[in-house]
Amino acid sequence: MDEGDVHALMIGAAGCGKTAFFLYPNIEFSLATGMSFLSTDSKGDIFRNYGRIAKEKYGYHVAVLDLRNPTRSDGFNLLHLVNVRWATRKRMANGTFIAGSTPYGYRLQDRKLVVYEPEAVIVRKIFGWFLGGMGKQAIVNRLNCEHPEKRWYISGISYILSNPHYIGDALFQREFSTGALPYRMLKNEGQLPQYYVEDYNVPIVSTEDYHAAQRLQKQRETKGSVPKNQHLLSRKLHCTCGSLFRRKIICGEVYWECRRHNNSANSCPMLEIPESLVFASFTALTNKLAVHRAYILTPMLSQLEQMQTRHSGTRQKVYEVDKKIAALNDQSHTIARLHNKGILDSSDFTAQTGRVTQQVNALRAERRRLLREDENNDALADLRALDEAIAMIEETQTSFNKELFAEIVGKITMESPTELRFRLLGGMELTETIERRERRSA
Repeated sequence: MDEGDVHALMIGAAGCGKTAFFLYPNIEFSLATGMSFLSTDSKGDIFRNYGRIAKEKYGYHVAVLDLRNPTRSDGFNLLHLVNVRWATRKRMANGTFIAGSTPYGYRLQDRKLVVYEPEAVIVRKIFGWFLGGMGKQAIVNRLNCEHPEKRWYISGISYILSNPHYIGDALFQREFSTGALPYRMLKNEGQLPQYYVEDYNVPIVSTEDYHAAQRLQKQRETKGSVPKNQHLLSRKLHCTCGSLFRRKIICGEVYWECRRHNNSANSCPMLEIPESLVFASFTALTNKLAVHRAYILTPMLSQLEQMQTRHSGTRQKVYEVDKKIAALNDQSHTIARLHNKGILDSSDFTAQTGRVTQQVNALRAERRRLLREDENNDALADLRALDEAIAMIEETQTSFNKELFAEIVGKITMESPTELRFRLLGGMELTETIERRERRSA
C-alpha cells in the first residue's frame, strides 16, 4: 500500500460520496493550482459539472475524448494529418490545389478562379495609383471614399500588390500550420518548400505592372521604412489619442509623428516631436530623479517592502481559500444529490444553491485579490532595479544615456505638445515638461 500522497485509491458503495467529497474537491484544487491533468469520465458528469468552470473561471482548454460517440470528441489523428498534408502538397506541386480563400477580384466557379470584373476594376486602379506615385495610405483613403461598401486597410493594399494571382500565377504555402498542439499559423521563411505555379488562373494586371510594383515597394521600404525594434523609441512612444508614433526624417533631422495624425490631421492634432527633444527630456528627468532619489524612490521602496512583509503569507492564504472553495463545492453536490433523491424540494434547493454560489464567487474574488497582491513582489524587484540604476548617476548628465534609457523606460506618452509622461521600471510614471524651439505646421 502506497502511504504517500502521490497515489490514492477510494473504495466505497454507491452514493457514499466518492465523487462529491473526494473527486470534485481534488479537481477544484487542481484547477486552482493551474496544473494540467487527465480525468476519466465514463458518465460525463465531470465534464458537465466542471468543464465550464475550468474554461470560464480558470482559463483552461478542455478537450474531450468520447469513445462511445467519437464524433463528439476533440480528436487528433496524426496519420490523418500526415496524409492530408502530403496530399495537399502534392496538389500544390502539380497545380491542382484549390485554396480555401478566393483572392479579391475573383470568384470560384467549377473549381476555377474566374475574374469578377466589378472588383477587378478596383485591383487595376490600385496598381495604377501605386505606380503613379500614390502611397498606400493615400490609396486606402481614396478607396474608402469612392467605394464605401468595403472598408479598406493598408494590409489589404499590400496583399493585392504582392499577390501573384493578379498576373495569373499562384504561390502556395506562404504560411504553414505547426505540426503540434497548440496549432499556430507561421510565415514560411524557408522551413517548408513553397510552390510557384504559372498560368494558374486568368490575370487581371500585366506582368510588367506587377513586377514594377514589386520593385517600387522594395525601393520605398529601403528608403523610407526602418526595421522593427531597431530604434529606441520604436513601439515605446505613444500619443494621448492611443496611437503609436512613427519615425520620419525631415531635412536631415529625425522626428516622431503620431500615426493617426499622419493619416488625418483632423483626427489627432498632436504635432511631431524631434527625437533629440525626447532624449533631452529623458536626460533632464533622470537628472532630477537622481537629485531627489532619497525623497521619491526611497519612500516608495519602503512602502512596498512593508506591504510585502504584511502579505508574506499570501500563498498560504490562497491555499486556505482553495480549501474553502472545495468544501463549498462538496456542499453544493450534496445539496444537488438530496434534491435528486426528493429530500429537498425545489424552493429549498434553489435557495441553498444560490447561497453556496454566492459564497464561492466571493471566495474566487478574494483569491484573485490575493494573487494581485502577490504581484507586488515583481513591482518591488523592478523598483529596486530602478533605484540601483539611478544611484549610478553620480554627476549631472550632459548627454543622452542610451543604455540607461533601454534599461528603465517601458513607455512614453505624449500628453500634450509640451508634456511627456515616462513609465519607468516598477510602474513609476513621471511627467517632464518640454520646450520646443520651433514648431512645424501640420
